[in-house]
Amino acid sequence: MQTTYDQIINHLHDETIRSLAWSLFSEDLLDGWQSPIQLDEWAVKWLNALDQQPTPLPEFSERPLGRRFEEILCFYFNNHPDWKLLAQNITIKDNGITLGEIDFLLFQKSTGKYIHLESAVKFYLWDKEAWYGPQRKDRLDSKVDKLINKQTLWCNTIQGTQQLKSMGLNAAEFERAIHCKGNLFIHKHQNMSELDWTFINKKISLLNWQTPANNLSDEYGVLKKHQWLNPLPPKSDYDVMSPINIILKRPEMVFPLNSTHNNDRLFLVPNSWSPKNCHKPKRA
Repeated sequence: MQTTYDQIINHLHDETIRSLAWSLFSEDLLDGWQSPIQLDEWAVKWLNALDQQPTPLPEFSERPLGRRFEEILCFYFNNHPDWKLLAQNITIKDNGITLGEIDFLLFQKSTGKYIHLESAVKFYLWDKEAWYGPQRKDRLDSKVDKLINKQTLWCNTIQGTQQLKSMGLNAAEFERAIHCKGNLFIHKHQNMSELDWTFINKKISLLNWQTPANNLSDEYGVLKKHQWLNPLPPKSDYDVMSPINIILKRPEMVFPLNSTHNNDRLFLVPNSWSPKNCHKPKRA
């Protein structure tokens, strides 16, 4: 019987290895864009071996979160025998001006496919009309628009084709793919019929967000940014937030100290949390 993601994540003990497993094999955030990275027999054995720490792990960056996420993917590609990492973080320029960047260029040996992979790890909160990032500086629809209509198309541009040619690669051979993971949060009193499920994989579990005005009763552990990738509560290395006189300067991902489940984590946001210059992307 094939090992499932839920089985492996609950079997692992090391918090870094759980973060690695979540980043690689948790449910895809986006609908219609299944990641080419899949949990196979090799990966199960690899994760179990890493959990026993027979060899030292690389020092993954703690911030920014996207960099840590890319480093985890790179670590996987450099270890999995079916993948060959051809290039990473390729800058696309036009007359010296940077236009963008390709995350990964890959070759999958079992399929013979060349893949241009864009990666993203995102956390969004639903409020009234859209999915917003915790700081309300970005939106899910804007990010998806950029991923699909810009980032995954760099190999199709004149500049991208020329850059790959200079590396001895044929841009026309590359298929585009997305590896996007994350969590979505709704207010605990949210009317589910109001949610916009466009772009979203409906297998994603919805978590909660709330404000200190919601009569909090539990003590909470405040997760550090790199701990957002660990689906289970950490055993240490977190600050404690009392429900009495909570004053939030920014949104915080927290978990009840009596929690043992991922679905218990939530976002606490300031009472003044409100939209700031978040606009829908222009559609062609």
